[in-house]
Amino acid sequence: FENQLCRGGAPMLIDLRQPGSSNPFAIGALVRLVTDQGEMMRDVRVGSGYLSGDAPRIHLGVPSGALPRALEIRWPDGAYSRIDAPAVNALHFIERLP
Repeated sequence: FENQLCRGGAPMLIDLRQPGSSNPFAIGALVRLVTDQGEMMRDVRVGSGYLSGDAPRIHLGVPSGALPRALEIRWPDGAYSRIDAPAVNALHFIERLP
């Protein structure tokens, strides 16, 4: 079986950090990518099933031709951050200052 639904596109990887916090990997944060073709959201979690775990890295697949306009982060404590025009094919390391 070969999935032929999605062809092309580009990855965007996001690592959130909160140094000095009891939650250094920002577990529970919500990441929202806004593009000219719509938006997508992911939450940071490390467990998603029975006896399994996930890395705290967010992976977004940006469709071919989509223009990223903003990356919005709702941190676990409710604070917000925004990055305008984030790059695709990149790892974004975002650190929240205390």
